[in-house]
Amino acid sequence: MLLTGAVELLVVFIALEISSISTYILAGYRKNTARGPEAAIKYFLLGSFATAFLLYGVALTFAPQAPRRFTKLPASHPRHRIIR
Repeated sequence: MLLTGAVELLVVFIALEISSISTYILAGYRKNTARGPEAAIKYFLLGSFATAFLLYGVALTFAPQAPRRFTKLPASHPRHRIIR
């Protein structure tokens, strides 16, 4: 519900991170084997690096124009043209 109703980029990012927490827990659900906690740690590290790259890319792409809402994203892009 949070992701579908998001209007700002920050809310989309927070919703994606909240949904990924449950997958980290599910990856380490099998505690009686050595593979469960190892999988959870590996998945958490992979998710952390992916999050860092996502935030870095968003910052490089949208920081100069500073749009926060989805309605302002196309107009802030330097190659934006209205096609009729």
